[in-house]
Amino acid sequence: MLGSVEARILLKLLNNSRISIAALSRAYGISRQGIYNKMKNLMEGKVIKRFTVDVNPYKVGLSLRAILRITMGSEEAEIRRLILRDRRIDQAYFLMNGELLMGAMVHDIEELRKLIKWLKRRGYDVITYMVRDDLKYRPSHPIEWALKRRRM
Repeated sequence: MLGSVEARILLKLLNNSRISIAALSRAYGISRQGIYNKMKNLMEGKVIKRFTVDVNPYKVGLSLRAILRITMGSEEAEIRRLILRDRRIDQAYFLMNGELLMGAMVHDIEELRKLIKWLKRRGYDVITYMVRDDLKYRPSHPIEWALKRRRM
């Protein structure tokens, strides 16, 4: 179970994943070894899945985001394999109504057309929504909200 110290460590890491163990130790009055052990437990328990860098996709040339809605029959296993291998797709969700909703980032409209064509050749019905503007993409917000609620 996640304790209050672990929750506070996670909140700090969500806002600054480069914070040092020494800084966490000072912030919470816990020895560096104590912080290290708590972080190790969080990683071994898969609470912390990985440490990563957050790159702006637009700055590396991925200028077009699209949301694709796919109507499927019973081929969930097949599409699951295809989606997990395709690097243009950054998120995918099986919906309760049997459809698949996924997000894709590509360089341009031609690349998006190729992705849609690739899916249609495999027999999938695809409805495409082109994103005009990213309003909010903060996967950490629900986690921060949940961690803060625990401390109340």
